[in-house]
Amino acid sequence: MKKEVLVRRVHPGHPWIFSNEVFRAFGDPSPGDVVEAFKKDGRKKESLGFAFYNPHSLIALRVFSKQSEFTPDFLRERLSSALAYRKSTLSDQSFRLVHGESDDLPGLVIDKYENGFVIQVNCLGMEKKKEMIVQGLNDVCRAQFVYEKSETTYRRLEGLEPTVGLRSGNLPDEAKISQDGLDFLVDIKEGQKTGFYFDQRDNRRRVRSLASGKKVLDLFCYTGGFALYAAGGGAARVLGIDSSARAIELARTNARLNHFDAQCSFETADVFEFLRQKKRTEEKFDIIILDPPAFTKSRKDLRNASRGYKDINLLAMRLLAPRGILVTASCSHHVFWNDFMSIINSAQADAGRRFMVLDRGTQAVDHPVLVGMPESEYLKCYFLQSLS
Repeated sequence: MKKEVLVRRVHPGHPWIFSNEVFRAFGDPSPGDVVEAFKKDGRKKESLGFAFYNPHSLIALRVFSKQSEFTPDFLRERLSSALAYRKSTLSDQSFRLVHGESDDLPGLVIDKYENGFVIQVNCLGMEKKKEMIVQGLNDVCRAQFVYEKSETTYRRLEGLEPTVGLRSGNLPDEAKISQDGLDFLVDIKEGQKTGFYFDQRDNRRRVRSLASGKKVLDLFCYTGGFALYAAGGGAARVLGIDSSARAIELARTNARLNHFDAQCSFETADVFEFLRQKKRTEEKFDIIILDPPAFTKSRKDLRNASRGYKDINLLAMRLLAPRGILVTASCSHHVFWNDFMSIINSAQADAGRRFMVLDRGTQAVDHPVLVGMPESEYLKCYFLQSLS
């Protein structure tokens, strides 16, 4: 018997169907199986397409195609399409190749590091296709290596344990990539997420355009992304702060690699504590960049997260020079644009300052936003200029 799932309700444009929206399953599908989903409409049923099924997850169905089952040919076509899109919009050879649902490959993230690839598998259905994914990357991209870093909290929600390891090829100790003419060494094994954050590319470019002659503070600097773009834009001095000693070590290496070591310095410190200490010295900065990790993984924790975002923005505002620029970001998809602006407004009131919006940015083009799925636009970045 064909494996099918009948659902009560759908959200137009959204590829997820939640467990409380499932009416009944037919054909005895197992968790992680591919099924055809149908919408129940009286005596009629309308096909919604093929989906990964997990009755033990809040997201019971993840639709990936209207027409095709998940076959090797289907996967190769998806990977080829994703690669062609990136090559048409980017000149660099390192970028996010697959951005989950936005590329019709739900629960899968693939970052490309020159000729090597790092994968994250975040749902049970895609977990069962892992060998196919590795083979697909070798077929389509002739991968030098495929390394898996599936460590996100989403896996626990799918009943999966964290999984890390080399899946094919030979992984170098550090991968060297180029971004807009800047060189970066990336620690894939020990680095955060897949090793590098491609999503801030456009916002780093905007910082570069603003940095000439400026004194810049890059908070949560990781391996120096924003800092090096600021130095490349002619910043007089750049100071980067991060709590990870390994990230700071690599940021210094990246500064030397690009001959910015005279402009850039980096310190290992807790950012909140650093800002409190700096407030006492009355040192000011022309540009301050705030790119913290997500303060919340769920909507129910938004209140606590908002407090964290407000505190960090308030502390930064107090260190900003007159007419200075605050570049402040949130990477939590649970914090929407209006939430973020409310937090900023509250922080400016407590700081006794006023700001205007110079610009706002989101994730780079290799992290496409899916119409109908607001969660896919997770990165929000405001460029704010102080009016005093």
